[in-house]
Amino acid sequence: MVIRRMYACIEIEGFPVCGIYFGRCYTMLGLRVHTDVLKAAMEIQPVELPVWFETTKKLRKPKAWKHTQPITRTELRRMRDEFWDTAPHYGGQKEIWDALRAAAEADLNLGQAIVDSAGVIVTSADMTTCYDERGAKYELPKYVLSEPTNLIRDS
Repeated sequence: MVIRRMYACIEIEGFPVCGIYFGRCYTMLGLRVHTDVLKAAMEIQPVELPVWFETTKKLRKPKAWKHTQPITRTELRRMRDEFWDTAPHYGGQKEIWDALRAAAEADLNLGQAIVDSAGVIVTSADMTTCYDERGAKYELPKYVLSEPTNLIRDS
């Protein structure tokens, strides 16, 4: 296991117990632990946690939005395909982009399971802003997450 950056470390009587690495809690042996274990350890020795530790969101349905002009379902599908085809070229890992696409196209429960298993840190519940465990930022436009209110029928 390669540790690239440690955000917080809990020590009890001088011995490191567990720490937070990119949104996940690990023992010093590299074993992943539940965040409740870390919170319990913090009662013994409080530490300042990074902002995103308590703000990792559960997915929710995106708010209604309106495109600048009415578009058809075919045009929306074309815009989505174009975004997903080009997104990996702007940074981040292809595997994370693939997981985000699968989550965006799934229902909320399955989408949540996908982002959790991929290690995606969701900072906006509608998935418009996410991070991977290495700190890379992934921004998703609303049109890949939901349909606009002014969607028109194909001719």
